[in-house]
Amino acid sequence: MWTCRDSEQQSVRFHMKTAWILLFVVVLNVLKAASPAPTFMEELFKGDITHDKRITKKEFPWPAVLFNTFDQDKDGFITQDEAKALLPTSSADLKELWAYGLISRRTGAPLIEPAGEHKLNKTKVSYGYNQVVDRKGQVLRPGGRPLRGGERLILMKEYQKDVNVREYARVFTYMAPIRDALLYNFNNTTKKEWLELAQILEINKIKITPAQGIGPRTILSIEQVYDYIKRRPSEGSPVMRFLEEAELELKCLALDPSKSPVGGGQNMTQHCEEHRKPIGSGLKIPK
Repeated sequence: MWTCRDSEQQSVRFHMKTAWILLFVVVLNVLKAASPAPTFMEELFKGDITHDKRITKKEFPWPAVLFNTFDQDKDGFITQDEAKALLPTSSADLKELWAYGLISRRTGAPLIEPAGEHKLNKTKVSYGYNQVVDRKGQVLRPGGRPLRGGERLILMKEYQKDVNVREYARVFTYMAPIRDALLYNFNNTTKKEWLELAQILEINKIKITPAQGIGPRTILSIEQVYDYIKRRPSEGSPVMRFLEEAELELKCLALDPSKSPVGGGQNMTQHCEEHRKPIGSGLKIPK
């Protein structure tokens, strides 16, 4: 049986591996400052003797305990994409993004920050066996509170019997890539790719009505939010409102308070009713 102690041990192992990775990044950055040392990726792949842009355990230059952390799909190789996915976005990289320096009117927090991406690992998506954790590795309970950045999906050993835990994780698997695309990866996301990501919203009739004007309180549609960011706006509130309301309306449909506790209370109930999203009526899933 999966116990809290197992969860704590898993969290400790996760943080130890993360600490190892960060330690190596720091060491490499120090070396780089002192001399023209190789970049992180060059250092990691220096053992790639076959030059196929992937490394085996034998070619891995660092402690073996780190290999499985990098090898996310467990195929016995580490690819460059797998390695890059574990690296936090640097402050220098953030400065190139449209949302850099913008503040949320609702929370007063920056729209983007280092380690704010969710970087969903699709190999860990398994309905019924997932939970969502915050940056500290604490499991998040189902509720209407919007994602703040840095939350991750974890794979559990035991099937999650609570239907709201299952559905909360499912909503995350759709909203994490949507948030990352708009806030962190917009420059690399085409309009076509964006519309494919947003299919879950389209088929559930969420954010499909275009706004007549643009202002801080504007409720943008799926297409409008992409076009709005394309203009590199100096106001991020319409984007954050789009993200937070889209997430909440998915939760309206997915979560059912009659089956197990759901955080959000009256505010969530009121929003669901105002936007005609019957609580617990179920999500329509893209094919």
